[in-house]
Amino acid sequence: LNSLGAKVLLASRVIFPTFEEAPLELLSTDSCIAIFEKGYGRAVTKQDELDVLKAIIETRAGNHTLVVSRLSSMASEYEWSVLDLSKKLSEQNFNIATDISDDTEFQNEINKLYLVDEKLTESEKTILTAFSIFPAIPLTYDVCVDWLHEDAKLDSDLCALALNKLSKKT
Repeated sequence: LNSLGAKVLLASRVIFPTFEEAPLELLSTDSCIAIFEKGYGRAVTKQDELDVLKAIIETRAGNHTLVVSRLSSMASEYEWSVLDLSKKLSEQNFNIATDISDDTEFQNEINKLYLVDEKLTESEKTILTAFSIFPAIPLTYDVCVDWLHEDAKLDSDLCALALNKLSKKT
């Protein structure tokens, strides 16, 4: 492709020696706030909450867009204010540094979000456990439902709903 003058962007945490590595800029805090508000379902307009949200994004979420999106889903699901969210994150000592590069450290911090999330059913826990042993390749929605519904003790339709719910959480 390079000889044809084409460029391909592959986003991967796995290093491939034949590919040129190019770091990507972090999104601005304002862009992260927009992502949070979209998932939260409403704008954050109070200055004190906006200040706390900026601190969460910059110091606890490391401007990591997927983490910001997850935090907004949690706040929306539990009807937490930004101040409530901040308190919950503090209680779990949740903190992802902007320059985090160690996968184990990153995963340990992400796992803290599930300590906050107390409403997972046994079926949902079974589904998440299954995903931890799946190969790191994309799987179709239908394949996931076919593979998981019996282990999760759910019919196909309920398993599909559980997958939709979990997709908002993870």
